[in-house]
Amino acid sequence: MADDLVLLDPVAEQFHQHDPADLTWNESWLVSWLPAEGRMAGLFRLGTLPNQGRAWLWLFLWTGDDWVTIEETRLDHDHLDRTDGVAYDQWGLRFAYRPTAPLERGRFTLEGIGRVRSGPREGSLVPVSIALDLEARTPCYTTGAGRDEDLTSFPVSRFEQSMAAEGGVVVGGAESPIACPAHRDRSWGPRTWQFPFMLGDLQSADRQIYFAGGPNAEGGVGKGYVREGADVATLTSIGAEMAYDDAAATIGPSTLTFGDERGRVLTYRIEPIAPSVQFDSAESWPLVGLSWRRISSLPPSVRSRPVV
Repeated sequence: MADDLVLLDPVAEQFHQHDPADLTWNESWLVSWLPAEGRMAGLFRLGTLPNQGRAWLWLFLWTGDDWVTIEETRLDHDHLDRTDGVAYDQWGLRFAYRPTAPLERGRFTLEGIGRVRSGPREGSLVPVSIALDLEARTPCYTTGAGRDEDLTSFPVSRFEQSMAAEGGVVVGGAESPIACPAHRDRSWGPRTWQFPFMLGDLQSADRQIYFAGGPNAEGGVGKGYVREGADVATLTSIGAEMAYDDAAATIGPSTLTFGDERGRVLTYRIEPIAPSVQFDSAESWPLVGLSWRRISSLPPSVRSRPVV
């Protein structure tokens, strides 16, 4: 078990006090799941921005044939139900994450209309329904706040947790059962989104590598954890060979190298098995005299295998 990871209090499942002076303050919920066969893999993220009066939602589903997405970056913050976890039910879109046993089990549900973003059906609209029960495979630990602590006097933090997901995903009337490894994270604090970053969730039958940050040849700021069974060790990015293709908004085959707290070096190669899609955070930055919208690319679904 990682010695520098800190166990959380169950109150961490709920909304936290925000800094009213920070326009970028964001509290988020992220859930991802990755079936071994690579079909119906998904990522959901809700970001709440109380000082902007809005919330944004990203849902990305790789069906095995195409990307289906829901992207709503200007949901009314006042329409969120914050009494237990988070939920929303307005205008034909509903979703919820409810902690059924805080820090141990939760239930994620969503119903809405998705848009097909790739393949022969590109541009068409399809109904999407998701119901997943999530159960912890590891204890829930904080992974720290990094430089966010220097931007506000209010408490900030984040946590990651390896999960198992069971339930179903329905796209266009076709139901797919889900029973696979999953991941969730929660974070709260300032979010400027003004630097390159990646999220990675590499799963195999007996190991999970999760990281967030900006890995590069010098190591970057990437941090995360490796799970083997129920044992968790912290990771730091120590090198990367990234095949970025900015024109196509994607990456090619790449290599990531991490060091863990036990002194091991873990090297993984990732290979795209699907095209990339772009997403929008609809950000503006009047405090620095700029008004712009950040367009980022979602890395392709990946396979992973350990080299070391």
